[in-house]
Amino acid sequence: MKKIIERYKQIRKNTLLGREYAHSYAFIGMGAHALQNLYPVLNYLHVPLKYIVTRTEKSAELVHNLYANCEGTTNLDKVLVDKSVRGVFICTTPTSHYDLVLKTLSAGKHAFVEKPPCTSPEALKTLIKTQEKGNSDVFVGLQRRYAPAFSILKSRLKDINHYVYRYATGAFPEGDVLFELFIHPIDAMHFLFGKAEVKSSLHNKSTYLLNVLHENGVIGIIELSADYSWKESFEYLSVNTGNGIFVLNGLDSLVFQKKPKVIARIPLEKITTQTPQHTILFNRNTFVANVQNNELFTNGFYDGLKSFVDFCEKEDAKLNKSGLSETLKTFDFLNQLKLPIRH
Repeated sequence: MKKIIERYKQIRKNTLLGREYAHSYAFIGMGAHALQNLYPVLNYLHVPLKYIVTRTEKSAELVHNLYANCEGTTNLDKVLVDKSVRGVFICTTPTSHYDLVLKTLSAGKHAFVEKPPCTSPEALKTLIKTQEKGNSDVFVGLQRRYAPAFSILKSRLKDINHYVYRYATGAFPEGDVLFELFIHPIDAMHFLFGKAEVKSSLHNKSTYLLNVLHENGVIGIIELSADYSWKESFEYLSVNTGNGIFVLNGLDSLVFQKKPKVIARIPLEKITTQTPQHTILFNRNTFVANVQNNELFTNGFYDGLKSFVDFCEKEDAKLNKSGLSETLKTFDFLNQLKLPIRH
């Protein structure tokens, strides 16, 4: 048994250390989000970053603190003409993403861009047309599409009746609350249930209360709010199906609650004692400190970035769950929310 355990550990170590890449990569941006959530994953995957592009020379000089063999530069054109660079990670101020993605696609490079890639459906359609003219692709950093809990939930959904989705944070004064914050739950909603339209809505500066109808007949009630607290922010999704209810708490827990039996329209729980049946489909284990229990993994950052790098290396279109075309429904819906209040 000891030899088997040692053999398993050796195989696992070789897998972590033996990853090789045929191409080089570049990263545009060195902000807090990138440093805290994206660079750590790339470090773990040993992604060979050849360039890090920054706005200032001072920041470029600090690149060696992250990657000893990486060149810091303010010259984007130099990076885009380098044939050894296959993929470019983009994470800067959201308003600059559109131009950077456009330049990257025009240079024939694949791009991973943090949300949003742009701020209107019209701009998104322009990016899609540019992409279709070449051989490059774009992954949008909408991490819930790669989060394990959402992937498990999507694979099990059928016979859906309705859902309730609550997404609440603290104040968001630094940007567009719709396209930079609420884009996450709205995209997750389309990823799980398909295209939707707003049937009625109420909103003020920081909160949206929505009744939505999907093309497949699924109805949803949604609360999007930046009027709570960042320290006590939460995300809650309850999906009512024919057999039971799926409950998602944050991105760490997914539970299926089986519905009690009903015979001839009579609920048996009113006649006899029924023991509730709950099945844990996903739960982040904070006791075991491995990759799968790290928040960067459960939040979808790991699989999102790994899928992009694997795509650049293998050119497998199935790896892209967050392409520009897939996010068009999300942008059209967000654009609906900018219209006047409807009752």
